[in-house]
Amino acid sequence: MTKKEILHGNRIIAVFMEKKLSNSGLGIVAPAGFDLFFSYHTSWDWIMPVIEKIENLEPHGYRFTISSTFIRVHTCKNGSGDSDEYNCTVFEGKLKCTWYAVVEFIKWYNTLQ
Repeated sequence: MTKKEILHGNRIIAVFMEKKLSNSGLGIVAPAGFDLFFSYHTSWDWIMPVIEKIENLEPHGYRFTISSTFIRVHTCKNGSGDSDEYNCTVFEGKLKCTWYAVVEFIKWYNTLQ
C-alpha cells in the first residue's frame, strides 16, 4: 500500500467513525482540540472501535473473523452469519489486512446508503 492509499483509507474510516478531520487532512481533531495523526493502519487500539461499530450496524450487524490466514466479514442475518460481504487474505500481517478489510467494507457499506 502506498502512503496515498493509506491516507485515503484512513480518511474513509474517520468519516465513517464521524470524526472531525484536521485542517491538514492528515488526522483527526482530538477532544482536547489538537490534531492526532491517523493511526488506524498501525494500531489495534484505533481499528478495534471501528470493528465494534461495524459489528453493531443495523439492521442485523456484521461479524469479523480474524485468523492467521484471512479476514472475513459476515452478515449476521438472523444470527446465522450466513453470507460473506468481504474476504481478505492476510498478506502483510493481521493488522494491515484488518485495516484493508475495514476500508473495503466501509466502501461497500457506503454504496448501500
